[in-house]
Amino acid sequence: MLIHRFKTKNNFYVYDTCTNKILQVDRIVWDILGGEKAGYAPEKLKEAEEAIENAKKSGLFSHSPLKGLKFPFETIPERLKNLRQLILNLTEKCNLRCRYCVYSGSYYYERTHSDKMMPWDVARRAIDYFLENATKEKRPFITFYGGEPMLNPEVLRKSVLYAKERRPDVRFNFTTNGVYLPDDMLDFLVQNRVFFSVSLDGPQEIHDRYRVKANGEGTFRDVVRTLRRIREKDEEYFNTCVGFIVTIAPPYDLLAIDDFFSSFELFPETSSIVVSLVDENDTTFFEGWKREELEEMKIKNFEKAKDRFVELITSGRRSAFLNGLFDGNLILIHKREMTPLPPYHYPNGICLPGERRLFVSTDGKFYICEKMGERLPIGDVERGIDIEKVENLIKRFIEISDECLNCWAVRLCNACFIAAKKGNELSRERKKENCEGIRSTIDFYLTLYTEIREKKENALDYLKNVEME
Repeated sequence: MLIHRFKTKNNFYVYDTCTNKILQVDRIVWDILGGEKAGYAPEKLKEAEEAIENAKKSGLFSHSPLKGLKFPFETIPERLKNLRQLILNLTEKCNLRCRYCVYSGSYYYERTHSDKMMPWDVARRAIDYFLENATKEKRPFITFYGGEPMLNPEVLRKSVLYAKERRPDVRFNFTTNGVYLPDDMLDFLVQNRVFFSVSLDGPQEIHDRYRVKANGEGTFRDVVRTLRRIREKDEEYFNTCVGFIVTIAPPYDLLAIDDFFSSFELFPETSSIVVSLVDENDTTFFEGWKREELEEMKIKNFEKAKDRFVELITSGRRSAFLNGLFDGNLILIHKREMTPLPPYHYPNGICLPGERRLFVSTDGKFYICEKMGERLPIGDVERGIDIEKVENLIKRFIEISDECLNCWAVRLCNACFIAAKKGNELSRERKKENCEGIRSTIDFYLTLYTEIREKKENALDYLKNVEME
């Protein structure tokens, strides 16, 4: 049977993969489905087993019908004429030396900081290609990445003005460490309504632990000064165009981060927070931490944060940090389609490389996205996206994903190319290593989802109108 059993404090549940339904069941049914029959009277067992058999006749608790994973390759040429987001890596230079950064030197297969800058000619050609192939149905985005994008201000300026001239409805954003923002650049950002996200990991004692300058000095006060300058410059811009990025690293203290943002005077009420955890693969960053201790600490923190989130959501309140932490995975469950599992299923959470995001290196090569980094190129500014390379990446992902056919989490799994990256390849072993963690994460969110709905059935209705990119 392709099912997964889980429970809350009050009830027992079965997630049925073949129907995509979450079923509340009696304890005896839950136990029988898990192969546990001891302690029950024979008549009770017979009654429960008959109920299970009747459920099977209606399509529940069945075996996997999957024959394979399938991608609609025939749609690729047309879809690659509807690109959504261009990400320009303006520079590999950075004025900070954040200890958990993937470019810090503590990650085996990633580049390190350098003085490389994207020339204007590369940026212009990338913008030309993107706008010629950008979506007409939505406003496209151009994102500036680094390093620290503010260290290549002239190319950023030229890119904004040039792209707006070619397509006035294009939007812009970038991520900054918030330490360096000259007055003239602030004026330019405000004038052109450039959205940007500031990296701020929480209160000073948490933020300054890892987000440091080359001399080891923390950057919390610099970030606060920058935020205050932006608000003083244009409060309406500050309230509508500034977001935040939080990176969670050990020793974890999620409630302290939530407390901070809930009372931080420079956090706009309408702002959002993107939350991520430090990548645990192929790094020396976690040396000195025992894996078991880290996992126990993480679980305890997430359980505490979950309890607070349930209380907030079911009482009609929100927390920018906790919503940023939990909403993405809850949406996958809340918006799932209640349809029979077909013989062929889409391969997990992979994108069509280049369609949603097109990442451009300083020298003009095209890659899947900024999180995949400069591995597995899919084209360049000279020749555009190479469809054959895109197809080969998808085929390779399908090839290493054969175990998905008998996995209960196949319909809720959002594993993408990132889950399989190891060095400069997509690795079957790496994907398999990550699978257990992904299943544990889905189990956590199934429990969270049902706990919330037990307390207030419509508490998550707000997710219906939330779109995740």
